[in-house]
Amino acid sequence: MDAMTERALQRVLEVAKTETAAGSICADFLLALWSSAAHGGFDPSSMIGLPSQPRHDIATIIAHLAFAPTPYQPDDREQDLRELASRRFAFPEVSGPAEADGEVVYLP
Repeated sequence: MDAMTERALQRVLEVAKTETAAGSICADFLLALWSSAAHGGFDPSSMIGLPSQPRHDIATIIAHLAFAPTPYQPDDREQDLRELASRRFAFPEVSGPAEADGEVVYLP
């Protein structure tokens, strides 16, 4: 990974560690990058909720991945990513059928 992309990745990681909406979006991106099968995908439209710097950084990372000669394996960031994953799932969301005004609705 080139130096510019490495700096972008570090900035996204720092935002992801914050307990903010931007932090949640950045964490979703990084966890999907690490293992979308284990952590779910990333919705690119969520980037609208980011300030310009993290948005630019994510775009930089995606552009790098699009042209990288080998797949990115974030082994050197595994500890940080494990911490993000444990925080993200500390309070699991309710999913499945629920009742609302007598009707069954499905929660994401």
